[in-house]
Amino acid sequence: MNNQDINVKLNEGGYLFPIKVLEPKEALDLGRYYNQTKNKIMKRNLILEHKFKSHLIFKRINDLIRNKKMLDIAESIIGPNILCWNSIIFYKKKNSKTFVGWHEDKTYWNLDNDKVLTFSIALSNSTTKNGCLKFLKKKRKVRYEILKTNYNMLARGQNAILNNDDEFEEIELNPGESCIFRQDAVHGSGENNSDEDRFLLAIRYIATDNKTRKNHTSATLVRGTDEYNFYDHEPAPLEDFDKKSMKYHQKLMSKQTQVFAEYKLKKFKLNFLSFLVKIPLVRYIYYCLAKKI
Repeated sequence: MNNQDINVKLNEGGYLFPIKVLEPKEALDLGRYYNQTKNKIMKRNLILEHKFKSHLIFKRINDLIRNKKMLDIAESIIGPNILCWNSIIFYKKKNSKTFVGWHEDKTYWNLDNDKVLTFSIALSNSTTKNGCLKFLKKKRKVRYEILKTNYNMLARGQNAILNNDDEFEEIELNPGESCIFRQDAVHGSGENNSDEDRFLLAIRYIATDNKTRKNHTSATLVRGTDEYNFYDHEPAPLEDFDKKSMKYHQKLMSKQTQVFAEYKLKKFKLNFLSFLVKIPLVRYIYYCLAKKI
């Protein structure tokens, strides 16, 4: 595919779907692989942490971030020099109350420009009943409330306040299909009220010249060259749970969790203790308590 021939135009809401990136059988097989592989996790802190920067832990997810079709589309939107900035697993068990609050990513990413694109890939059926993605049909600035619930999958518990005249669209996807969206697209997802698990894998691509001021500063170069070196280049795992990649991943999680812990503990004037989450066991305890404080 010549990316000059690609005509990808996002709508007024800053999103587009469905885009087929995998065959249904491939997508379902990747989902099974994930479920089988995650069951080998022994460290308690990693039970949650493997869902963030998953391409550093799972070899097949690292292979997927280099998918030619996705990179061709990303290049047509953000340019030829591309980093994989993140990969996040959004897994909702059947008949569960977990949801993702309404939000726009741009609020929290603190990027220099808008050259960033997310692929949200369905590795299972993603339907209205099992809590599929939903987007406002028109982008707008949002303000937030903090929901005091254990079920919001967003780390800060935020939820954008909608107006009565806001229209939204539910993004139903078959296995292997993806929805792509920009950082200012307002989105969320509902509860899983079905008898099947819902599994989405989000892959975020960013242009090499797009610097962040307050977010994670490592990435994997997947196309082109990086003349800016704003981001530390991540190791690529040679196998699942590759020792070098795991060590790198744990260092990132220590740093990222400290940022969230400082935010959470500040209201108790205990933010000076946030350094303790560098210890894996303390991080696990923090994860268990974070939604309650």
